[in-house]
Amino acid sequence: MFTVSELPEVKKQSRYVDSLTSGKKQLSFLVDSLEIKNKPYYTIKTGFNGDLHWETYTIFYVNKNDCNQVLVDDVVSGNILSINEWRNLNKKQTKMNNQNSTETVSFSELFDEGSNIKFGPADLSKNTPEIVAFKSKLTAFESSNPEPTDFSVDDLLLLINNETFSNNERFVNSDWLGYFVNKYPFKRVVTDKLMDAAIAQEDFSAVKILSKNYIFSKKEIEQAKEKKKYKDALNGKLDTEEYYDPAFSKIDQILAFITTSYSKNHIEDQDGFTNLRKDKTTTSEVLQKIKSGEHIEVIDNYGDWFLVKTKEGKEGYVYKTRVKSI
Repeated sequence: MFTVSELPEVKKQSRYVDSLTSGKKQLSFLVDSLEIKNKPYYTIKTGFNGDLHWETYTIFYVNKNDCNQVLVDDVVSGNILSINEWRNLNKKQTKMNNQNSTETVSFSELFDEGSNIKFGPADLSKNTPEIVAFKSKLTAFESSNPEPTDFSVDDLLLLINNETFSNNERFVNSDWLGYFVNKYPFKRVVTDKLMDAAIAQEDFSAVKILSKNYIFSKKEIEQAKEKKKYKDALNGKLDTEEYYDPAFSKIDQILAFITTSYSKNHIEDQDGFTNLRKDKTTTSEVLQKIKSGEHIEVIDNYGDWFLVKTKEGKEGYVYKTRVKSI
């Protein structure tokens, strides 16, 4: 833990959380274990443990036998890199952004924290001054950002609305979220962060857009239930400290939508069945064969292998492509 907590990147995150909460909360750590190339590692997630949900910042992997061997799960690329590779990649991206800053349009120039964009992609043919100016910026942005890795997760989060809070002054037509997630094949880790924010901020339109090819698990159901519990406890009154207004809440619709989608989770395999395995490998022990079409409970939907529970009550792992909800 000492190795990770002393990293300059982690210290920066700690200062951010401290400023975000006025010193009331500190950077949080979640620790687990796994094997990478047959070597034992600690999984250490840094993040913010809020009242309603956990938000992961960075995932580190520390070799149990040599704490100086530190790997990082790069959110945008989805690759596990050495800490030096990760730092060099970030430096390269920052340098490229700085070099292009006078030549191109950044995502934050399209959608900033004060955006009020009610028109959608279908309206780009209109010739109003606002739309013409936006279209010009969009063209410039896309000409210089052809790859999903050119997007920052923080930038994409600007497409998630926050209308339940009475002090919110921004709005972005949700069709723009659909535009970008359909046009650019973002990694699942990026989609997970967007879905987490959509539920937390009660953006029902965003939840529905992101649900395409998304497999909901108990994690999202529990997150929505906690938010509903908070909303119901207000008894219709405004939370003056958080500016949360239950009159604009969409959490009931979100919970119902997620629960319905979750109930449709089932196995689809052209072989007629798939193997429920003890661990996240194709060589792991087979605990049970699950017939194609059979309903399963998805406990954890992170990574390439989903932790599921069969109707017989057995828990194990199946490969993510074998689980469908439609």
